[in-house]
Amino acid sequence: MNRRDAKKFRKNLEELTARELEILTLLSDGLRQADVAETLGIQYNTVRVHIYRMLQKLELHTTLQAVVFYLRTTIMEPLI
Repeated sequence: MNRRDAKKFRKNLEELTARELEILTLLSDGLRQADVAETLGIQYNTVRVHIYRMLQKLELHTTLQAVVFYLRTTIMEPLI
C-alpha cells in the first residue's frame, strides 16, 4: 500500500457508520462473520449487508482487503 492509497482509505473510513466500523474491527480481530453476528446480537445476514455496504464505501472487493487495509492504516502505518 502506498501513501496515496492509505490516505484515500483513511478518508473512506470516515464514511463508515459506527456499526460498520465495529464490524470491521471485529473482523480485524479475527472473528468470522458468524461470530461477529453472535457477538453483536444481530442476524448473520445483517452482518453480510453491513460488510457489502462497507466494501462499497471503501471501494474494495473483499473482506480480506478491508481487513488488511484497516490493519495497515490503523496499526502498522503509524509505526513506519
